Formats: sequence, C-alpha cells, structure tokens
Amino acid sequence: MQIEWNLFRFPVDDEDWMKKTLIACLIGILGYVFILPLLLLLGYGYRVMRHTIETGAPILPEWADIGGLFLDGLKVIGVGIIYLAPVLLIVFLLFGCFFLVIPGSAVLIAADVPELAAGSFFLAYVVFFGSFFILMPLSLVLGFLSQVATSRMAATDVFNDALAFREVWELAKKGIGNYLLAFLLTFAVSFAISLVLQILMLTIILLCLVPLVSGAISAYTYAVQGALFGTAYRATVSESPAQLDAPKG
Repeated sequence: MQIEWNLFRFPVDDEDWMKKTLIACLIGILGYVFILPLLLLLGYGYRVMRHTIETGAPILPEWADIGGLFLDGLKVIGVGIIYLAPVLLIVFLLFGCFFLVIPGSAVLIAADVPELAAGSFFLAYVVFFGSFFILMPLSLVLGFLSQVATSRMAATDVFNDALAFREVWELAKKGIGNYLLAFLLTFAVSFAISLVLQILMLTIILLCLVPLVSGAISAYTYAVQGALFGTAYRATVSESPAQLDAPKG
C-alpha cells in the first residue's frame, strides 16, 4: 500500500471545498442539538471510501444526497455496533452486576455483616475495572475488523457483505499490513486534530470556535479515514485477487 500526500490533502484540493466545509460546520452545530445529523458525517466518509475503491482517487462528495448520506451513515454505525456487540454486552452486564452489588452490600450491612459487605464490594470493584484491561484490546481488534468489514461493504454497497464474517476475516488476514497502516494513520490524524482542539481550548475566544468547526473537523477526519481504508482495500485485492473471496471495486 502506497501512502501519498494526496490522501490527506484532497479535502482542500477540491474547488468547492470551502462551500462543502461550511455545510459540514452547519451539520456539526446541529449535531450538538440533534445527534442524527452526525450520521451524515459518517455517510460522507463512507462515500469517500466507495469512490476511492472504485477509482483509486479520493474526492469530496457533494452534500446534495442528504437522504442517501444519512442511510450510508446508518449502515456504517450498524456495522460498528454489530462487530462491537460482544464488548457492549459485556460492559452492560458488568455495569448491571456492579450496581446490583450496591443494594446487596446495604442488605449485608443491615444484617450486621459489614466485613462480608466490604469484601463483596471490593471483589466487584476489582472484577469491574480489571475487566477493562481485557475489553480495551478486544475493542481495538473488533473495531479494526469493523473497518475492514466497512471497506468490503463499500466495495459493493451491500450491507450483508460486511456481515460475511469469514470473508471479512480472510480479507483482514490478507491485507493486515495495508489495513493496519490505514488504522494507525487514521489514529495519528485523529490524535493530531485532538491536539489542535486542545490548543483552541486554551482561551475563551478560541474555545468558542470549537463548536463552529467541529463538523468540519469530523468531516475531514472521516474523509481521510475513508480514503485510507479505501486505498487499503484496493491494495489488498490487487495484491492477491485470486486468493480473496471478497467483492472487487
């Protein structure tokens, strides 16, 4: 997989980038009131991924097809939820068990066995927070696979292609280097942007700019992510087209 500067610069190379950025800013502002507009930003990145897979060159999509972008965002978040379902379920159960211990401990204290109450609460505390040392790497792996699955879905624009778990696993194995590079570069871009946001928050005036530019920042991040994972998919399929049971862009 060849990384070119265009994968990070293309959003500002578009002749209408200022108009598209202003629309993204408006969507970001609306996202502070209604969460649904944020799905448009996910769909925007998905469109970038699709175009990159089809042509090899990322571009900024138009904001004309709002309904289509919204549905694309739903598909992306649906894939993420399905792949992260084991982690979400475990976290839900852990929270449920932890909060059940609280009234249980109160009952034990009322029964004049405070030592047992303290012991059960401490054990629940250790299990609860200790589990996150396992859940964190698991969530990274599943999040990585969800991105691979999304790229497979983008190649055909068929939601069920992301849920063909065996094929997604084979795609991830064959393109581990390509996808891992895309994953790490996406993280690096997000980290760099977060540092810029921290700087913006140093003063009251700059802090007020954050809500205004958050949509543009999210649109840029998702667009670059789409370009990187679209490139990773194309590189993986071109390297071993006969070995991958996956759709081709």
